[in-house]
Amino acid sequence: IASENYVANSKLPWVVARYFNVYGPNSKAGHFVADQIDKIRRGVYEIIGGDETRSFCYIEDAILATIYLGENVSKMVVNVGNDQEIRIDEATKIIADSMGFHNLSWT
Repeated sequence: IASENYVANSKLPWVVARYFNVYGPNSKAGHFVADQIDKIRRGVYEIIGGDETRSFCYIEDAILATIYLGENVSKMVVNVGNDQEIRIDEATKIIADSMGFHNLSWT
């Protein structure tokens, strides 16, 4: 917040991009999609916060948004993500289905 405030009050051209739940093929441990894939592979069918919602943004879309912002936007704070939220339990089931794991019993 301090750095955003500093740049916003400077005479520099600026854009602040705030990224939300970006995922892709190289997602690493400590992030939702990678962690769910790891759990499913290990046979751990656990969902934490299943009724919570999040918006997810595919990495290629985040990159395109970043390029657009850099070329077309000035003096703005922009949230980069998806405007449609999905429940965590639904997202987990989509991940499992895409891995070929169907009708699992989740805890």
